[in-house]
Amino acid sequence: MRRALATALLASALLAGCGGGGGPKTFHDPHGTLNVKAGKEFRVVLRESPPTGYAWRFQRAPDPVVARVVKSSFKPEPGAENRAGAGGDRTIALRAGRAGGRTEMVLVCVFTGGERGRRPADTRRLRVDVGDG
Repeated sequence: MRRALATALLASALLAGCGGGGGPKTFHDPHGTLNVKAGKEFRVVLRESPPTGYAWRFQRAPDPVVARVVKSSFKPEPGAENRAGAGGDRTIALRAGRAGGRTEMVLVCVFTGGERGRRPADTRRLRVDVGDG
């Protein structure tokens, strides 16, 4: 019994060490407020389908003093090259400024095929609150 408990505790400690604190905080399909740590990188991940002409764009970028955009990248879902219109994930990496900062960013999923006046397919209003590390 003790051996099983010790093994379970060791496994929990190893798993916590491997996944929790190492990488940037990631928000998948976020809504509302993103609470982030000062000076740390964080990521916003949204589903996107560029082959159909839709992509995420900033309608209003965050205040760069509070949350500076570092990089934006797209990763197709597995097997996307074999399926017309397959999507993937748009990842926007940002770095938080100092504690106490607050900003709002607005992302819109828009048709990029050249038609003007089309309404966005989706809109995300995200508030970023930067807290102490």
